[in-house]
Amino acid sequence: MAANSKCILCSRECETRLDIDHNATCYRCISCGDFAATSEAGMDYLSRISQDEKQRIAACTRERNIRGLPRICLCSSEKAQDPPSGAFTVEYVLSTMFPSRIQDRFDRALGNLCRLTSCPGKAVRLQEHDKLPVTFSESQETASFVLGEMENMQFIRLRPSGKGMSGPDRTLTVTAAGIARMQQLEESEGRELSTQAFVAMWFDKELDEVFDKGITPGIRDCGFNPLRIDAKQTNKKVCDEIIAEIRRSRFLVADFTGARAGVYFEAGFAMGLGIPVICTCRNNKEHIDALHFDTRQYSHVLWNDSEDMYRKLANRIAATIPGAKRAPREG
Repeated sequence: MAANSKCILCSRECETRLDIDHNATCYRCISCGDFAATSEAGMDYLSRISQDEKQRIAACTRERNIRGLPRICLCSSEKAQDPPSGAFTVEYVLSTMFPSRIQDRFDRALGNLCRLTSCPGKAVRLQEHDKLPVTFSESQETASFVLGEMENMQFIRLRPSGKGMSGPDRTLTVTAAGIARMQQLEESEGRELSTQAFVAMWFDKELDEVFDKGITPGIRDCGFNPLRIDAKQTNKKVCDEIIAEIRRSRFLVADFTGARAGVYFEAGFAMGLGIPVICTCRNNKEHIDALHFDTRQYSHVLWNDSEDMYRKLANRIAATIPGAKRAPREG
């Protein structure tokens, strides 16, 4: 049964209820959002940390609500931590979830503001209780700084309120530049979660075996899904589809055997987006000598046959792509 009590983070009056199964108290706070805290976390940590630290936690709990993710349940033991369900230790929230760089504060605050906007050009009113958690700020002065700098970067447009930058409420509009920045951030975030690996290579029958028995299992055994554009059914222009699929990919494998211009274009496009590119080439003097001087500076996986490609590619993926699984099978 719900009751009125004080929020453990900001001390505002809020709705609370007990979760007996998890020995936790659930809070529904107008400022900090919907979150929970175990009894141990409340007694061992939250009762002893500073108000600035509590405000940082409040920014993370509120952001989870705004993004529609499972609410955070603050716990005190790493054994109880379960990220998929939203259970995190207090230390983890402070050290990992709260942005450590000022630019990340701007970007995360921009994300909140974009999600609070019902449509482009619609004004957002940040009430006094919203300003700190929504802008990832510990104080009113920090909130005013974050909003002011975001306006200087032309991501938002602050509307005159007659109460000054540090007034109780602020009304603002996210600009077209702010929306474009948010789309850029979401695209990058989507790639970090992607399991797709784009393969750029010469579509020659002599390379079919190395793709089928070397590249494909090497990528799959590391936990990713290979995509070679000629293997995908599509009604779109091939060049448009290539660009779209590279944007969706976690990394790109570029085999320069045959020195195909398309492979250079696709690898360069991926690099321009900040997508990791693993360069490979048949270990043959003719193909190695044909490598363009602009790409020779990059480390290439030189392979002799499909088994050699599998082993070396899997090792390179495991060593350079975060979240990759396993070591390659023995040959």
